[in-house]
Amino acid sequence: MLWCVLYLWFDLDPTDRCFFIATPHRRSSCRHPCSPQRNFGLEGLQALSQECHELKSINLTDCFQVSTRALTALAKGCPELQDIVLSGCKSVNADSMLALATRCPGLERISMVNCDLVDVAMLRVIGRHCKFLKKINLANCFGVDDACIQALAGGCRRLEDVNLSGCVNVGDVAVLALAEGNMRPGLITLNLRGCTDVSETALSWLAERCPTLLTLNLKGSQVTRNGIKATREVSKRRGWAGRGEAGAHQREYDVAHRGTVTSAVT
Repeated sequence: MLWCVLYLWFDLDPTDRCFFIATPHRRSSCRHPCSPQRNFGLEGLQALSQECHELKSINLTDCFQVSTRALTALAKGCPELQDIVLSGCKSVNADSMLALATRCPGLERISMVNCDLVDVAMLRVIGRHCKFLKKINLANCFGVDDACIQALAGGCRRLEDVNLSGCVNVGDVAVLALAEGNMRPGLITLNLRGCTDVSETALSWLAERCPTLLTLNLKGSQVTRNGIKATREVSKRRGWAGRGEAGAHQREYDVAHRGTVTSAVT
């Protein structure tokens, strides 16, 4: 029988000797270590959680068997988890996130690109339990809408980096929730690429209420060149340079309007 080995690198305490874990797969079910449809489900995460209790980071991209039971096993054994990538894990739902978030309260980064079951119930769980969350990637999660972002922003007050690229049901209400979220130290990066319901109203809210914002991607939204000009004027009037270290940097706005227009506001 032929086997291949999948190596995952984990960010562990320097005193821990468990830097790698090897999970054998039958070659018939594993095309390539980094290819989609990897068979790394319940048994693999159970084995991991039994050995690597100080695990800080794990990437489970396209591990199609990962679901509530698997994440429960991981969270029970790895309560210090800070960074998890679940992109392409099609079975992860609100119950899965509840099992993870309640046992791993120190989560700072969550990536769920192309996850079909992301909804308001899941984002409500994250907002309620992930108080230290700084970065979340929900790109191409088509179940994400304004209510989802309201639930997220209502609880996660430390958000710095939010990716909603391709979330076609996200509009101005979601942006307002982020702008009024009273983030500390503040929102730095926001990706709204392909959010066709986001208008210049949302851009004005961000300009007025998010002085720490450095990078904003609005390609594919309703924002026009005139909207960018108006934002530039608001920025000048408000005096960004006097609002902390972020004020010394450029703010970049990537806008789709007869092509891509990039404008820097200082």
